[in-house]
Amino acid sequence: MSAQELPEGIGPRSGLLNDKQIRESIEAGFLFSKSSYDLSNVKYATYEIRVSDDYHLVAYKDGETTYTPKTIDATGKIVIEPGQTVKVLAKECFSIPSNIYTKINTVGQIFSAGLAAENTYADPGFIGQIYITLSNISSRRLSIKPNDPLARVEFHKLESSVEVPHSGQTGIRKNFVTVESEGNIRELLNNKTISELMQEMIAQSLDEALQNRYVRSEVLIQKAHSEISRLNKLRWLFIFVVFLLSMALFFWLEIGSYFSSNFWTSISTNIISSLLSTYIIYLAQRRYI
Repeated sequence: MSAQELPEGIGPRSGLLNDKQIRESIEAGFLFSKSSYDLSNVKYATYEIRVSDDYHLVAYKDGETTYTPKTIDATGKIVIEPGQTVKVLAKECFSIPSNIYTKINTVGQIFSAGLAAENTYADPGFIGQIYITLSNISSRRLSIKPNDPLARVEFHKLESSVEVPHSGQTGIRKNFVTVESEGNIRELLNNKTISELMQEMIAQSLDEALQNRYVRSEVLIQKAHSEISRLNKLRWLFIFVVFLLSMALFFWLEIGSYFSSNFWTSISTNIISSLLSTYIIYLAQRRYI
């Protein structure tokens, strides 16, 4: 289906459409497909598009960017975890004339909440839904729900139609950005010991917590620090208790061997006392430390 041209009688000869001209264009069957728009969303010189029920979860795997289709959860919200990136589809379905170019600017509330968002566009002739990429750069779980404001759309009328209008929506384009150093990083990591890798992971988690303030990293480090402190205290406590028990056992057996006046009994007493003390310390360290 080829894109139609916005007639000369609607809007200026060229330039930005204002609120009245946007409403006139929509009512005449341009800009959006039927039933996907709401005229109350026309504001000043823009149209405010809304969040739909659908989105894509963006992930990076094996050198490729993957997009997993999702829909709102049981709470009726799109929940975006810290560090997560999603592509949120707009509720409106565009039908852009061949002489209209659109600029799409994400609303300010999105940024102030802690989401990094893209500003995008729709070419002349574009037909379909647009999406806005959102990345949660905060330390909190953030959510948006259907019909929430997503972005403001500006409609710029051209003096004439473009020679080659947009061919229509064909899905999400493959990301041309790749990580060239992935193979080298894997080779470097394979040459390191388990101990070195663990130390780097701990250091990296600490760095993330300090710089990005990710909640999970902070909680993990706090718990690990508390656990290490607790184990150190328990270690010294067990050593002290085992020492007292060993001494008590030794003297009890030693007193018995003294009254028996038997040399071999004394030797046996010392050996048994040492073995029991060693075994008690081993059990304590294995169970609690």
